[in-house]
Amino acid sequence: MRLVLTSSKYLGLGGKKCLYRRGNILQTVPFRERLRSFVDFLEDSKGSCDKIVLTGHNSASFDAHILLRTIQEYSPELLHTMKELNIHFADSLILIRNLIKGKHAGLRQDDGSFIKINQEALYKHLFGTDFQGHDALEDVKALSKILFKSSLQLSLSKIVNKSGTTDINSAIGDMNYLDRSHGLLKSFDEIIGDLSEGGVMKKSTAKKLADSGLGFHHLKSLFDTQGEQGLLAILANPPTNSRRVRVRGTADPLTLHVILNHFKKIQS
Repeated sequence: MRLVLTSSKYLGLGGKKCLYRRGNILQTVPFRERLRSFVDFLEDSKGSCDKIVLTGHNSASFDAHILLRTIQEYSPELLHTMKELNIHFADSLILIRNLIKGKHAGLRQDDGSFIKINQEALYKHLFGTDFQGHDALEDVKALSKILFKSSLQLSLSKIVNKSGTTDINSAIGDMNYLDRSHGLLKSFDEIIGDLSEGGVMKKSTAKKLADSGLGFHHLKSLFDTQGEQGLLAILANPPTNSRRVRVRGTADPLTLHVILNHFKKIQS
C-alpha cells in the first residue's frame, strides 16, 4: 500500500484562464496533459504495493470529487487506469474526528478542550506556528508533517483505517449521488426563500428533498396525479424503504400549507 498526499489545487483543477501565485502568473499545462502526468506519477509510485491511497484534508467532500469529476470530463479513459491501480481515497479530517472521539491526548488543549479540526488549527497546535494555508503545495507539505512528523505518532495503518478510506468505485458513486442531489436542489431555485418574503420553502427543506432523490418536477407530477394527500404523504413522512425517521421534506404545518397552495396555484 502506498499513501500519497494530494490537493486538487495542486493538480491545477478548478482554474479558468490564468493561474496566479502571490501575484505572479504561473506557467500552466492543459487539463489532459496534467491529468495524464498525474496518473503516470501514480503508476510510477505504486511499485509492488497492492493499492494507492490518496489522502487530503476534507477530501471526501472536496478534493476526491473534484479530481474524479475533472477526469470524467477531460480524460475519462484514465479512470480505467486508476481502477487498475486500485486507487483509494482517505480523508484526514475524518481521521482527526476519530482521534478526538477516542480522546487522543495529542489533540487536547491546555484548558482540556479539544482543538478545532481544520488543518490550520491542527498544524498550529502541533507545531506552534502557522503555515501558508490555501496554497496547494504548502497544504500538502503541512498535511505530510501532521501525519508523519508530529507528536500524534500515527502509524500508516491507523491513518488508512481511521480516515474513512474508500475505493474509487465508491468514491465515483458518492460523486454521482452529490451531483444528482445538486441538480435536484437547483430545480427548486425559483421557490426557495423565506415564507415571510413570498418564498415557498426554505433551502434546508429543498435540500432534504433533493438528498432523498426528489426534485420540483417530481412534486408537481405527484400533485397532478395523486392530489394533496399524495403530496403530503411524501413531504411529511420518512421514506418507507429506509430505517431513518427523518421526514423527506417538512412536517411544519405552515410550510406544508404554503407548498400545497403553490401547487394549487400553478395547476389552475
